[in-house]
Amino acid sequence: MAAPEADGGTALPTYASQPAPSAPPPPPAYSATAPDLNALRSALDGFPPGLVDAMLESRSTFRQHYFIIDNSGSMSAPDGSKLVTPLSGGAPRFVGCSRWEEVVDMIQFHARVAAALRTPTHFLLLNQPAVGRQAVVVRGPEDIADIEQTCRSSPTSTTPLCAQVTAVANAIAHDEPELRAAGQQVCLTIVSDGLPTDGDLRHAMAPLARLPVWIVVRLCTDDESVVNFWSSLDADLECTRACALCAAFAPEQHAFVQVLLRLESSVQVLHLSWDADECPTGPHSVLDASRARGAPLLAGDMDVLDDLESEAREVHEHTPWLCYGLPIHRVREWGVRNKIFDLIDERALSPAEARALAMLLLGGGELPHPELELKPFLEAVAARQAEAGGTMPFNPVTKRHTPWIDVHSLRRSCARSAGGGCIIA
Repeated sequence: MAAPEADGGTALPTYASQPAPSAPPPPPAYSATAPDLNALRSALDGFPPGLVDAMLESRSTFRQHYFIIDNSGSMSAPDGSKLVTPLSGGAPRFVGCSRWEEVVDMIQFHARVAAALRTPTHFLLLNQPAVGRQAVVVRGPEDIADIEQTCRSSPTSTTPLCAQVTAVANAIAHDEPELRAAGQQVCLTIVSDGLPTDGDLRHAMAPLARLPVWIVVRLCTDDESVVNFWSSLDADLECTRACALCAAFAPEQHAFVQVLLRLESSVQVLHLSWDADECPTGPHSVLDASRARGAPLLAGDMDVLDDLESEAREVHEHTPWLCYGLPIHRVREWGVRNKIFDLIDERALSPAEARALAMLLLGGGELPHPELELKPFLEAVAARQAEAGGTMPFNPVTKRHTPWIDVHSLRRSCARSAGGGCIIA
């Protein structure tokens, strides 16, 4: 991959006939319009049943989505890739393309999903494009033409990422009381190949740690300095979040707060309840004690993703029985949040975690527990894959169509070792 850009200090762009990026855009009126299920089935063609369900369930989790899209000059670098199915048929193949073309493929997918789900989704480019608009909000199929026109533009200029992050943070802060009252979040996906040219991104993102937002960073480069920067930013966001939460409690309660944070990382949403008088510091920036009774504790968190091929290789090292196909990558870009996604590229899964992942992918309710009923578990996994039908997913590692779950490899991985847990075959 090419090195990150080092663009100079060009003046910050503004949206055509819209506020400057540093000002929060007016939030769209929210309405829970029913999704277009036929359009959703078309957009999610090839997705296993469990991931289709997860995308539908995201409507209740996320009030709206923001995509901040880097269209700076370095996105023209020709080291991207995308999956293309030959006109003559056969398995898809990775073909070379620019980073921008790779991102356009992603944008068009998520725009179709947003239109089908009827979830307001903001696509915000860093720079004013030569064709189309810098900011497009997709609420339904009538908005698809606008995003397609914007996608026909070419990348240019610098990376004013801080300004756009600040604008989105302001917009989320505007909606924070309503979001917390409803127990909902906003999903922010940042798509970039470099570092900001307009300030300190740590400073710009700090307010997000106190807001009901789930952040996904989709990197378009494997440049080590860029990857390390975003990884350290993830750790900084967690630290800011922990410090802010501790401010709401007396010093002797701080150890308890750390336990709560660890619990929340496992269960996704944690419910707390207390009287306003019990909060030692009174109303504050993280949780307003006057409205915290019974409300979910939802605060900034982040997931950093590589491109599909790189992510699939990392997953295969630890979870070789899983086909990390494009649908899994797409649902993570959209913000579908499950702790199991954090584990599949970090370590071998326990039998219980393997079961949870199988249920997440294949849907259909409970599966037998592999530690108690290994054979029935494996048979049920094979049966659900057969019931799902359709074309098997393309495996980015083996470069061929394979089942979502290789049952024979799963059997070996879930065979109990002397010390318990999974064994990587």
